[in-house]
Amino acid sequence: MEIITPLDYQTNARKRQRRSLRPCDACRKRKTRCVIKDGDGDCVHCQLRITACTFQHDPPERQAANSTTSGGPMAPSMAQPNAPTVPTAPQPILLLPPPQPQPPEAVTIVLGKKRSRKESRDDARTLISDTPSIQSSYLSTSETRASGDSGYHPQHSSVVMPELVSGLAGPNPLHGTLGCMTTRFSELYGLGSDMEPILMRHRPYDPVTHEFSQETHAIRRVLERDEGQEYPVTFHLAGDDKSVDSDLTHSLVESIEDCVRPHGPSLVELFWRHVQPCYPLLSKEAFATVYSRSYRYIPPALLGTVYLSALRWWTYDPQLSIRTPPNAAVLRDALQSTLMSSYHRPKLCSIQACLLLLQCQPEDPLNPDHTFQWGLTCQALAIGQCLGLHLDADSWAIPQWERNLRKRLSWALYMQDCWTAVAYGRPLHIHADDWTVQDLTPADFTDWDSEGYLPTPGPDDDRKSIASTGMNQFILMARLTKILAAVYREFYTARTSREQNTVVLFEKARPFFDMLNTWYSSMPPTLQMNVVYQRKLCFHGFLHFSYYGVAMTLLRRLIRSTALPPRCTDDRVLCEIRQIALQTAQSAISFVTSLRPDHLEAFWYFTSPYLFSLLGSFTTLLLVTSLSSQEHHFWQETLNSYLWNLRMMSKSHEPMQYAVNRLEGSILRGLEHALAVNLNEPLNDKINPMMSNYASDVYQYTDFGDWDLAGGVNGAYDILSGIAVQPDPATIIPTREDLG
Repeated sequence: MEIITPLDYQTNARKRQRRSLRPCDACRKRKTRCVIKDGDGDCVHCQLRITACTFQHDPPERQAANSTTSGGPMAPSMAQPNAPTVPTAPQPILLLPPPQPQPPEAVTIVLGKKRSRKESRDDARTLISDTPSIQSSYLSTSETRASGDSGYHPQHSSVVMPELVSGLAGPNPLHGTLGCMTTRFSELYGLGSDMEPILMRHRPYDPVTHEFSQETHAIRRVLERDEGQEYPVTFHLAGDDKSVDSDLTHSLVESIEDCVRPHGPSLVELFWRHVQPCYPLLSKEAFATVYSRSYRYIPPALLGTVYLSALRWWTYDPQLSIRTPPNAAVLRDALQSTLMSSYHRPKLCSIQACLLLLQCQPEDPLNPDHTFQWGLTCQALAIGQCLGLHLDADSWAIPQWERNLRKRLSWALYMQDCWTAVAYGRPLHIHADDWTVQDLTPADFTDWDSEGYLPTPGPDDDRKSIASTGMNQFILMARLTKILAAVYREFYTARTSREQNTVVLFEKARPFFDMLNTWYSSMPPTLQMNVVYQRKLCFHGFLHFSYYGVAMTLLRRLIRSTALPPRCTDDRVLCEIRQIALQTAQSAISFVTSLRPDHLEAFWYFTSPYLFSLLGSFTTLLLVTSLSSQEHHFWQETLNSYLWNLRMMSKSHEPMQYAVNRLEGSILRGLEHALAVNLNEPLNDKINPMMSNYASDVYQYTDFGDWDLAGGVNGAYDILSGIAVQPDPATIIPTREDLG
């Protein structure tokens, strides 16, 4: 192993990787940095864009730069368009709009046309060796990382407002943003606050920035008429330096990077490939542009969650698969402090970090940390409300790319709140009275993907197909969540859960069954489960399974009512409910058992472990409320077969492993003998109908014969209510008194 010392950098003794100071034609046209790795014929950007890397055009002539005084930086009034930009200290930057054109390179090499790549590289290396003062400004990514490992860290400049930064070429990329300013944060002035909206409309706002600035803070108006009313939507703006722990940003981002060093760039590429297409929370081009400059420009909480999310697919990178992966537990611990610090400066990056962390938070199936998960969801919702994500921002005076991002984050929060509430049995936080965000459309995804930053080399049509499919899936998931929220409010609140009349509940449920059928019929063919991507993972699984989850949530409320007084005497309603439940359970189990490896290895929404467990619980509920002996034996065999298939498939799928442990260790614990749960062999090979083939055998509820278990006039349809369930001695844990 080569040992690098500070002396190597001073004496230039170490042979370091260089880039050609003459950019290729494509990079010069886009005014981006042209980076060449040793042994490659093309630059990095041309490889990513799959474009020809040529040197056919002459570089533009240089203009004479004005002299500076006292060797200091160029004054703003003296700056020339082609003058080199003075590097500034990194500040956390998030979600920039598309990159603005940068000034030409500081040193332009005039060469003849059609020079070969090797000749250009050799000429560039000669010039670099003769110009040591320029070397530090154009270090490669690996050299920057080496400098960081050697103890070098750039000094942070004093905190200044981004609008006041001078001496930089081109417009400030963050100009006009609200939720992702570099050195300021914003908080919404609500209608009930002491900042009276009627008084806010009379402030002397700046006609350009829409701000009323004071020494300690500023007030910004983003909309003159709030929902058509004669008062504005306003935000409180303050500097990051006025918040708690504002001076820890640099140390926090270094602690995050140390957890994965030097594999950060590879993990970011894995994130683009496996997470971003189906969970588009980031503006891809903006993040990639900032990250290519330095990881120190990314807020630490967001940086850590991107790394943590990508660790799931560590082995899908040929260079990483042969190396030991970073310790996810250490990275997760480092994230806790960074998240807490970001709460004092609410920005959109805090929302993104919380949502990404919730997608990859492991749980103990026997003792799940629901309080932490629910609390983190509530914190994300609180920050979102402070940033106004519950409001319609389509007409706000902010850049269009931020409006798109806000709408996607709003619906991501909506989905997180609803699915978490259902999975954990908690009340919903978001209500229609306080939600004015419009539905998602394809126009809201114009900034989340970029043709210039492909995750892996491949056909452009294939990349566009994946991006379009992910966009449609996210939109459909938001629509499905709206149906789930309506079901939850109609059947699962503290007040609506008092109704137990099965006939009344079934009439209320009919419109929701129609909604689900309409939703499923609107799914395009590109999102079906039979789609196979060439050497890519298929991420459609969680969308289809979520559909079954909503159907089971609606049906279990109806079936639960049949096991409670008053007893349902309408045989037609009972038969129709159980017929729908039979078809739903069979279809869901068939879906699970037919999952391919490329389905299991893809991204799954955070509720997937709960849904796998819910299917087993739903089958058990049908078993307990059976109306005939034949149906009872049918559901016994169905439950045993489902558990057996889960156990076989769980070795390669963590959500299934959670469901197996959850079902056997908690949900079914103590009921094994009464339910006759047996994983070893079938209970009765003469049971009719058989469940040997879930894919092709679909049965009608009338196949189960007479309702011999539904005898009696009073009571509920619950076979366990007449059985004295005794604990299994093998499962009883002795107490201290029993041990003496």
